[in-house]
Amino acid sequence: MARLKMLGQIEASLEETPGGPDRRLLMLDTAMPGRAAVSLGELDSADYVSVLVPGALLSVREHMREWTKVTADIYDEQNDWERRFGDSSTVATVSWIGYQTPDVTNLLGMDLAEQGASFLSGTVNGLKTLRSGDEPYISVFAHSYGATATMLALDRGDMSIDALAMMGSPGGVAENVRELAVKAGHVWVGAAEWDPVVHTAFFGTDPGSPDFGAKTMSVAGSVDPVTGAVLTASVGHDWYLEPGTESLRNLSLIGIDRGDYVTDGSTDDLKKTLALEH
Repeated sequence: MARLKMLGQIEASLEETPGGPDRRLLMLDTAMPGRAAVSLGELDSADYVSVLVPGALLSVREHMREWTKVTADIYDEQNDWERRFGDSSTVATVSWIGYQTPDVTNLLGMDLAEQGASFLSGTVNGLKTLRSGDEPYISVFAHSYGATATMLALDRGDMSIDALAMMGSPGGVAENVRELAVKAGHVWVGAAEWDPVVHTAFFGTDPGSPDFGAKTMSVAGSVDPVTGAVLTASVGHDWYLEPGTESLRNLSLIGIDRGDYVTDGSTDDLKKTLALEH
């Protein structure tokens, strides 16, 4: 019955919306607690690919449909930005629950982060092999314990990516951003008010600390300097990926290599308009 419920979640995550992108099942392991990945868009040809990595308490059996819905929101947002910039580049996103995320019984250890790092590296490296000679711009957006697992893979050099954004991170093994296999200047960290996890450095260095060297990604809410839209704040540990948030807006821009437009909560945000294009 548990596997049947899992497959129901997979089937739901593959349901395409009218006018939406093609969806494909990239990976499925039904051995409990299950692992899966679903792509949105043309993964074999997209110019930009963003992979969404979850933290604790998410499972394929309970959350694959919801996680893919979030990934679809990012896909739509990235396409909207490409149109604003007059860019014909294409995007694809990946809903990835490719490891056993921890629960309250095993949250304090690094064993599952080790597993997550290994499986995520396999996914990223597999994509690069698929696109050998025509590699896309690859970003990873990692939440909570998923950030710990991602940092582990990047610190070891098991994989390399073009951009990394971490939200609600409990810390990781790398002491400085330079130790991560990410393009220089392309690591961002978001920390919400009332998030009890951020700045704990429970699993190592806090990536939100000034000494770590990452860029700040504002999640506090603001007015979009480009569109004029009111962007809502992320509050607590689980509100980073909601539609209409400053967090989701910034993630979408990071994934299409528009980091200059990412808001950081400073007065410089007022200058981050389309005038930057000229």
